[in-house]
Amino acid sequence: MDMKITEPILKGFKIYHQTNGSENLIDYNRADLYKICLFTGKGKIFFNGKEISVDGHVLFFGTPQFFHGFDSKTVAYQAYSCIFTTSFMKETRLMTDLEEEFLFSESHAPVFFLNELQRIQLFTVFKEMLYEQDHQYRYKDELIQSYLKLIILEAMKPKPFEGVFYQHINKSMIV
Repeated sequence: MDMKITEPILKGFKIYHQTNGSENLIDYNRADLYKICLFTGKGKIFFNGKEISVDGHVLFFGTPQFFHGFDSKTVAYQAYSCIFTTSFMKETRLMTDLEEEFLFSESHAPVFFLNELQRIQLFTVFKEMLYEQDHQYRYKDELIQSYLKLIILEAMKPKPFEGVFYQHINKSMIV
């Protein structure tokens, strides 16, 4: 039996790792894309006519419906940024209406300040997405969508990122 396996293509999605020395910086101010960004540094996030100052670790979300912008004031910063189109959102059914209302509405400031543990945990997820984006794997679309869903669902928790990942492992379960 001859099986042809083609590499899935993530149409309408891209993830970047950026530092102050990066050459291919994405434009956070593009109003036609959804954005999820994990940022460490100092800057300002512009959301629905508001300005939010950041100094440290933040996770923020942007949408085409409401203008979002970002201005980094830090000499040294690091960020992982996902950008994706409306068609990517619809085709992948990435979000439920509830999730979209919570994270991508004008009534909520979609900015989450993180502690060091939360930053490390999310950097791990973003690094995994970056790795998967650049490698061939039959189900890479589904895997990256799962990582995105994890980030979205964690942000929706009443206290986002509290107790995430390894904090609740029972020590007696470790061999």
